[in-house]
Amino acid sequence: MPYAKKIIFILIFILNAYLVSAEINLARTSYIPGETVQAELNFNYKPENEFTINDINIYSKEGAKISVGLFLIKLDNYHYYVYFNIPNIKPSNYTLRLDNYFYIKDNILYETSEQSILQIKEAADPIIGVNPGIIKLNIQERNYFSVNIKNNGNKIANISIKSSNGFVADEFFIINPGESKSVEVIDINSNRNENLKISYNNLSYMIPIWVISEIIEEKKLENITTIAPSDAIKFIESNNIINLTLSNNDSVEGGLRLKNFYDKPLYNLKFKLTNNLNEIIRLNLTNLDVINPGEIKKQYLWVNENKLLKKNYSGNLILSNELVTASFPIYINYKEITIAKTTTLIENVTKNITANQTFIEQPKKKSKVWIFVLVLIVIIILLLIFLFYKKKPKQQTFEEFLSTLKK
Repeated sequence: MPYAKKIIFILIFILNAYLVSAEINLARTSYIPGETVQAELNFNYKPENEFTINDINIYSKEGAKISVGLFLIKLDNYHYYVYFNIPNIKPSNYTLRLDNYFYIKDNILYETSEQSILQIKEAADPIIGVNPGIIKLNIQERNYFSVNIKNNGNKIANISIKSSNGFVADEFFIINPGESKSVEVIDINSNRNENLKISYNNLSYMIPIWVISEIIEEKKLENITTIAPSDAIKFIESNNIINLTLSNNDSVEGGLRLKNFYDKPLYNLKFKLTNNLNEIIRLNLTNLDVINPGEIKKQYLWVNENKLLKKNYSGNLILSNELVTASFPIYINYKEITIAKTTTLIENVTKNITANQTFIEQPKKKSKVWIFVLVLIVIIILLLIFLFYKKKPKQQTFEEFLSTLKK
């Protein structure tokens, strides 16, 4: 009986650990490459750790990790929101998985993971992507925001927008293939969490508008003014420069991490691209409301997303407020596909053709050798016949034989 109680206790312990402690709710049941996945992460128990983008990954059926530009927004201690664009992957079922979820229940620390099936279908127009996939807005700082809508398909897309919180100037418009449009929503009301609906054909995006109201105390800013060093925030990548060489058909995307090395929060930081880099680079974030001590944030960049590169660019990605500044140099070198390269390619092909022709002509040389050998054999045979008849004694006729007897 004691053994039975132990077994029951162990089973209850294991079952308790694997009861639903978190949920991943996808906005749609299926997506196609080029669309934006939106997912809400709900936790029944407060996570003991702060999640980062490294804790959320996409896996194929074979278990291979799929590389995506993922964005993670913390709404409160029990809610996170994640969004990302589907890369060019084959239609199949994939797994969106959250790892490293630590929580305490009944004074016991648990670690678990949660996952959801992500169904990817064949690409079909229209294909629309949105950025950002959620709006988190501090109404004390600003009452407006903008959303970028991009047509990733091959046909013109008819777009309609409706906001349940705020005013949209452009409610109806079209976007040509490969182009994008930024839409502003203004006059956001406080204390209302609503949605921005973006409709196209029979599909739509519901972008949550998460409104918060946090007053930044002037005392905090005064303390930072007197104490915070100018390099309190830094980019923390192993390479301290972006130096890319791209042709017009190339595009690159990736993220840059930055960290607050100061012992107090930093507020109202804004991102800026210098020297017209904004013509060729798109940023995910335009500002940071706050970054806490030791906290790491990530800015995502899309380079030559619209395939418009026709010259060299150089400048800096700058994050700053009135007190601190961080700068990251960026160089984009334009690589033109010139006629000289085409000529070289043609010359190489010509050389290959010439070499093949030489190879084909070789059997002719071989046939001439056989003719020579054949002629030589005939000559030898004739010579042998000649010698044979020369050495052979002449046979006497019957009359000659009788004449020799008479003698």
